[in-house]
Amino acid sequence: MRAGLRARRPTGRLATMADVVDAVDFLLRNRSVNAVELNVDEGWLLG
Repeated sequence: MRAGLRARRPTGRLATMADVVDAVDFLLRNRSVNAVELNVDEGWLLG
């Protein structure tokens, strides 16, 4: 199942917990960023 999901992603990999942590860290450190929906999906929405 994972191989099939990876094959459909433009990056060829699934998002990891580290990816999510980096996104949260980015949003918390940048006060000028607000009302943003940040998708951590390894390009799923592009496909």
